[in-house]
Amino acid sequence: MHPVLGLSRFCSHYLVYWTKTWRLTRTVQWALVRRIYSETGKWERDYREQTRKQVEGWWRPRIKEQFHKLSKKDDSRPKFYVLSMFPYPSGNLHMGHVRVYTISDVIAHFQRMQGKQVLNPMGWDAFGLPAENAAIERGLDPEEWTKSNIVHMREQLLNLGLCFNWEQEITTCQPDYYRWTQYLFVKLYEAGLAYQKEALVNWDPVDQTVLADEQVDENGCSWRSGAKVEHKYLKQW
Repeated sequence: MHPVLGLSRFCSHYLVYWTKTWRLTRTVQWALVRRIYSETGKWERDYREQTRKQVEGWWRPRIKEQFHKLSKKDDSRPKFYVLSMFPYPSGNLHMGHVRVYTISDVIAHFQRMQGKQVLNPMGWDAFGLPAENAAIERGLDPEEWTKSNIVHMREQLLNLGLCFNWEQEITTCQPDYYRWTQYLFVKLYEAGLAYQKEALVNWDPVDQTVLADEQVDENGCSWRSGAKVEHKYLKQW
């Protein structure tokens, strides 16, 4: 083939490819704009808080509608279970909560789009000495303080637009949950698998509780109270 003719054909094919790619790119860009926010089909360059609220207000009901549509029980679809670590109801969500639950929400949405029947529950790690200590510091009843925190944090999760299966919500300080942990413990005890023994533990003298190694910082202090951790032998299960 003549060099000039070959170059001409190459340029011609490249021009057609570039034109198609440009058109496709422009179409994708337009589609993204339409789907990011589009009551008007225009995206505001000056993105302020009010714009964000409009975006969220436009998308939230649509996301929920799709979630409910894809969450209908259908035993013919393969099952997929997404379980995030339940939060301790301390009163407010922080960015760590937002990060973790956004990730699990994205995974759940993706699996639903793959045609799977997804269970993505939410619950509250609400039983333990830290809840009592925090309530005592505020001069409040631990049960009422914990319950009010759960109500507030649930509302925050809903405002984030996260799609959990709230009908499966559990709270670990409620009898309908801990009756089963007690049942399991009794069965372990009856089988000789649960017993008392003295062991060296990390003791927090302020919270008056045992700490896991991960709850002791590099300075040998409790991650919660900041007190210097003591090592002592304690009889425990």
